[in-house]
Amino acid sequence: MPLLADVDWSTVGILALVVLLDGLRKVPPEALILRSVLGGPWYPVESSGIGPWRIVSLWPPISRHIMLSRVEPTGPSDVVGRLRALGWTAPALTILGWLSLGALVLGIPIAAARFGGWGLVGGAAITELVAVVSAAVAFSALRRLHLTRSAAARRAAALLSPFAAPRAGEMVLEAAVEGLLPMAVLRALLSDDAFEAWLRPRAYDAMQGNPDPMLRADLAREPLAAVVGARPPGVLGLYCPRCGHSYRDGAATCQGCDGVGLVGG
Repeated sequence: MPLLADVDWSTVGILALVVLLDGLRKVPPEALILRSVLGGPWYPVESSGIGPWRIVSLWPPISRHIMLSRVEPTGPSDVVGRLRALGWTAPALTILGWLSLGALVLGIPIAAARFGGWGLVGGAAITELVAVVSAAVAFSALRRLHLTRSAAARRAAALLSPFAAPRAGEMVLEAAVEGLLPMAVLRALLSDDAFEAWLRPRAYDAMQGNPDPMLRADLAREPLAAVVGARPPGVLGLYCPRCGHSYRDGAATCQGCDGVGLVGG
């Protein structure tokens, strides 16, 4: 009998939708969201102009998210050190996240189709067991970040729900960078090209008297003129000093930046 025979795919869809809706969060107007898909590189996600509520987490750990907000740091922004402090818990939570998501969205419907009511009960029990283990590992990870026992327990307790358990690794990552300067987090997690592409338009706007609201203090410490004045890598002709996009001869302004005059040539 094929493994997927008689599986109720509408149930699979409903469970996947509930997991997706668990990622619905209120996004502050000055927040910045970072995303990584399938363990790939981190990249910024546009979060302005779409309303305060949005689905931030998209079926973790298929994709992971970190939401950064403007903070007044309480100490050095040692992003790499904070992430290394997680040790074995980071990969363990990634594995548990896959197990949790698979057991919830596919495991329960398959078990119910194969074994009826007892399969449903057994699948739900296994899914809850994975959630409990995820919460326990998350508690250990949060303690490694020097959270108090009560604070770590409160955060880990939210993962006891099978619908929240897949984002255990994501929650711990956000805790690891909590209280650190967003600029330091961006430098540590983005590639050099991605960080430069993110920084250039904000540096240009800051020089024009319109600094980024969340990163105003951080950008003030950057050599803004050097960032804007540097020619983007691989660009030989005309380019926009704000976004760095190249243009052919004959163009005078950047269409994507509200008519900013091109330079170079």
